[in-house]
Amino acid sequence: MTQFMTGHGCFTDYLKRFGIIETDECWYCGEKDDVEHTFFKCENWRENRELAEEELEEEIMPENVVEAMLASEKNWTCVEKWIAGVMKQKELDERRKKLQEN
Repeated sequence: MTQFMTGHGCFTDYLKRFGIIETDECWYCGEKDDVEHTFFKCENWRENRELAEEELEEEIMPENVVEAMLASEKNWTCVEKWIAGVMKQKELDERRKKLQEN
């Protein structure tokens, strides 16, 4: 959740800013990768987003995600599960990329 709220983590714009990688291109689609891209725009994560939206019964956007989370414990759990699932997979993919480079 902290990575989602702060933009720190395995987002290529963050990793590039600190000299960890050379490009801020999304590993999945080539666009600039940041929190907003990963969670709200990237087609790679569309299915995850749609599953969360179905459970919340509303479209999730940067403008309403915090309000949706705070609306109920059920919503909080849903959004937390969505964020954790995407971040876990991105972290696994980042590790795989590092192994392939070595």
